[in-house]
Amino acid sequence: MLSYQKERFVDLLPELPEIFFRHWQEVALHKDQIRLRPNYDEYRRLEELGILHIITARERDKLAGYIFHMVHPHLHYVGSLTAFTDLLYLRKEYTRGMTAASRYRDLIRASEKMLRDLGVQRVYLMTKTHLDLTALFENMGFKLIEKNFSKLL
Repeated sequence: MLSYQKERFVDLLPELPEIFFRHWQEVALHKDQIRLRPNYDEYRRLEELGILHIITARERDKLAGYIFHMVHPHLHYVGSLTAFTDLLYLRKEYTRGMTAASRYRDLIRASEKMLRDLGVQRVYLMTKTHLDLTALFENMGFKLIEKNFSKLL
């Protein structure tokens, strides 16, 4: 059984290198050209500024996943506190079979509660096209509003 809770980046730091690597291995494209090098100092700084907010999924003490949000007023709508999702991940062993959607749903719902408590008006989520969570997001009331494109230069 997973539990979902708000945690601080600085407290998670000892656990992050291993799970970040697993996350990168499972979802990243162009791994041969773009190496994983998280900017831990910038994450710390963003947390100190009150911008970075994290909900984790844990099974007992084991970090099973996370959702990282950057929360700040939208640059186009200064009166709208907005959450931009930086990372959404659950370890593979927690996303097999019938429980995958419900576990992602529970993690996202826990983050939505935290964001509401912070006064966030809107949240943006992204999904990889090769690991598509669109159906889950739409089932949870999210609307597809943009498409992002990437090109390796």
